[in-house]
Amino acid sequence: MKLFNYFIIAAATVLFAAGCQEKEDGADGQPVPEITLSAPEDGAEITADAENDITFEWAVSEDVGKCVLKLSLSKSLSSAREIEIASGSPLTVSGADFVEAVIALGIEEGLPTPVYWSVQPAADIQANTQVWSMTVTCSFPSITLNSPENLIVIDGNKPAFPYTFSFKPVSAIDSYTLEFSLSEDMSDPAEYELEGNSWTMTEDAFYTMMDGLGVTGSESVIVYWTVSATDGTIVQSQTRSFTARKSAIRNAAASWTFDDETDPFKADIGEDMQYVGTEPAFIAGPGEGNGAISVPAGAANYLKAIHGIAPNGNTQQNKVNVSSMKSN
Repeated sequence: MKLFNYFIIAAATVLFAAGCQEKEDGADGQPVPEITLSAPEDGAEITADAENDITFEWAVSEDVGKCVLKLSLSKSLSSAREIEIASGSPLTVSGADFVEAVIALGIEEGLPTPVYWSVQPAADIQANTQVWSMTVTCSFPSITLNSPENLIVIDGNKPAFPYTFSFKPVSAIDSYTLEFSLSEDMSDPAEYELEGNSWTMTEDAFYTMMDGLGVTGSESVIVYWTVSATDGTIVQSQTRSFTARKSAIRNAAASWTFDDETDPFKADIGEDMQYVGTEPAFIAGPGEGNGAISVPAGAANYLKAIHGIAPNGNTQQNKVNVSSMKSN
């Protein structure tokens, strides 16, 4: 009879203990609030880009005050990125903010990566919460450059200003910065905040940009340019380049380089060069792509330059800057 009573007491103890596991109580013996996640569904596949907002939904069994959304590469939510929740479920995170958050976690562009998420009380309040996962593939918004074409030459000695720098904008980005740099990694850039999706480079703007990059001489340099989001939104953007050269004779009344074999007397600035006597022959110049002319010997053969400067008493009115001349 004693043995029978022992088994009854033992069975009751087991049943009582099992019932206690159905719901965890807090330190004060009161039931702990439950936070139940509902969207995105557990295991969802998410494409993160600036144009797609992400909506998170959950339910709370009782008020726990303000909550935070936690995002982490670890199921334990270590090193989590937190997003404050202002007014409860649902929470819509803008595409740009979500991209920034997952990039901060270390996700690489185009690589599907598991991200764990949970909603938890912001204050030190005990609550039973779930941790769900989603596979995130991060796609940065893309800014496509339109003009000018890559690898053009902007030569101050042969001005063809203005040049238009334009690009295809992204709907989720409101303001842009045009950047110029002497380095392909776009370090130490000269920056211009834009209104709209284009910028006009006048001759004055060209020299201001070159001065800003520290180019003081008339040597040729490679200038790289790109467009970024002014607010720091991470974007994919192309980088193009052009060869730039400041003119050593900017503001000259006239300039001739004799580089065009079909019309060697064509002026880069001012009126075309004229010749008297036998027509000079086009010949190769001192460097590749550099032309020249050969004036036949004799006093009857010479060049006539029309500079257009009215007599003004200046003793250097007819001063000529000759970069290369060889006597026949």
